[in-house]
Amino acid sequence: MKIAAYVNDDGELTSLYKKGRFRLYEGEAKSWRTIGDIPFEMSADASLPDVRETIETAVTSFGECKVILSSEARGFFYSYFAELGVASWKSGEALLDALPTVEEGERAKAEAAANCASAHEGCNTGGCGSKGKKLVQLQPVTAAEPLIPAEDLGDGHFRFDLAAELSKNPLLNSRQALIPILSQTPFETLEIICDHVPRWFMQRVAELDLDAAIVTLEPPAHGVKATVTRRPDCDTSRRRAPASLSGCA
Repeated sequence: MKIAAYVNDDGELTSLYKKGRFRLYEGEAKSWRTIGDIPFEMSADASLPDVRETIETAVTSFGECKVILSSEARGFFYSYFAELGVASWKSGEALLDALPTVEEGERAKAEAAANCASAHEGCNTGGCGSKGKKLVQLQPVTAAEPLIPAEDLGDGHFRFDLAAELSKNPLLNSRQALIPILSQTPFETLEIICDHVPRWFMQRVAELDLDAAIVTLEPPAHGVKATVTRRPDCDTSRRRAPASLSGCA
């Protein structure tokens, strides 16, 4: 197995938000060897496109490696790695002690996935998974009332911390949380805090005749803020139209 460990100048695991580089390891159990270093430099004022490009370049350099290990696993950087098919693991152990743990975890995930593939019925009823965790089949997203309402700041301004809500409820996904809010909340402006912008988000915003401005949060905060506003020519009487409609003709 190949694992890309993010290390500092002392060769210790660190966060992607700190200075360091990826050190690529190959091996199994307690036998690991270094097969290369991959630079990963991100300036504090990097734009979102620059961040994405840097991460995509790193993933390309990983080759067949689809696992990263660091001292942290939260925030936009990690979320975007996940979007690109790279799993993130965190550990407070010494690097060489952590590698076997990650390998074991990845093999357990692969085994659980294989069991699910050969026993669909068991998965749908929550019968598969590891360490007693149940897998729950989520329902399709509709324009129903929001599962978790946005915070009303007054004067038509609302705020929703998607990152916090997803952290509290692992069974919730971004579509379930945001689509009802976008479709049903009578906002003038809506601030959404998230680790990363969901892939479907900008298309749905356009379908609802809304605009969205995305900015990267200033350190020490992680993630991005999406500020959603209504287009000037949008008929406000149709603010609660179903999500399947465009919102304005």
